[in-house]
Amino acid sequence: MTMPRLLLLLLSVLAFFLPPSSSARPKILCLHGGGGNPSGFRATIASLAAALPAFDFVFARGGYPVADGKESYLWLPDPPGGKKEPTTDPAISDASVARLDALVAAEGPFFGILGFSQGAAYVPVYLSRVAAGTFGVAITFCGYLTTTHLGVLEKVMEEKPFGNVPAVVWMGKQDTVISNDMTRAMADTFADPLVIVRKGEGHVVPYGNDPTLDEIAEFVMEAYASRPPTPSKAPTVDKPTKKPTNKNPTNKPNKKPTNEKPTEKPVGCQKVFEKKTCNKTKGCSFYNIKDAGKKYKGCYDSMGAQECKEYAGKNKKTCKSYGCKWKKKKSLCKPRWKDSGKGKE
Repeated sequence: MTMPRLLLLLLSVLAFFLPPSSSARPKILCLHGGGGNPSGFRATIASLAAALPAFDFVFARGGYPVADGKESYLWLPDPPGGKKEPTTDPAISDASVARLDALVAAEGPFFGILGFSQGAAYVPVYLSRVAAGTFGVAITFCGYLTTTHLGVLEKVMEEKPFGNVPAVVWMGKQDTVISNDMTRAMADTFADPLVIVRKGEGHVVPYGNDPTLDEIAEFVMEAYASRPPTPSKAPTVDKPTKKPTNKNPTNKPNKKPTNEKPTEKPVGCQKVFEKKTCNKTKGCSFYNIKDAGKKYKGCYDSMGAQECKEYAGKNKKTCKSYGCKWKKKKSLCKPRWKDSGKGKE
């Protein structure tokens, strides 16, 4: 067994004993595609998250809303004069940088950064704006260089290869949205990246039983195993408290258990298949949503309060479809679990 696979096994076992968003679990910052949002992207990368069960995936939101009446966001605004007139202002996407800076400050440190499509294009952009070593791995799907924003691109070219951060660059052989040549051009900003070209796939993130998921997972684990030591104290797992003695002379339980008691969370919510079991598993919620023409139905990490309010709080039906709870009296969309927020901004 190779070291990355052994480490993945050990981290997977450890994940059973560490709560979601525990400081002891490595985190990966996730950037959705152009016109997307965190909730939809969570479903998009569900298979990848299942392949890396010991990692927490934290979902960010682009800084530029799309004026389409939907919860859609961009990392880079469209050039005012159209794509044939590229911008030259290096600060044109600073609203997105500010959102990511705030998230990294609040939720960090992060081991990895991941993006799809425009989110993948923004990975080098953000790496050019932070100190080398901020991230231990970069993962991109169907990315490209920001040639319509030359000021931003110039900064990327100045700062590449971003402290030689390990990088995996994935593309679908049949991608008709972003050509493979465009993705390879972006790959050149990294030092010796792992480039994966998947035959038979297009503009997607690998899903289901795609064998490249294991290849990506092994790459991430190898990067994690070889990461440089940090001066911070090594994380420890809290020891369980002593079991309280039963002072009830009749040996009867003090409280009658209810059906609402949550079960322990498994390595990943995606391991739960039944809706009823999913909604009773702490930190999980059952989704039934349609995003970008695709339908996502299954068990995923629960939304936080802010996400339920922003993305799912339009009405009762939408709220429930995103795995949140609808409070009828106040007409509010609330998170299923009080400590949810693994995917919060």
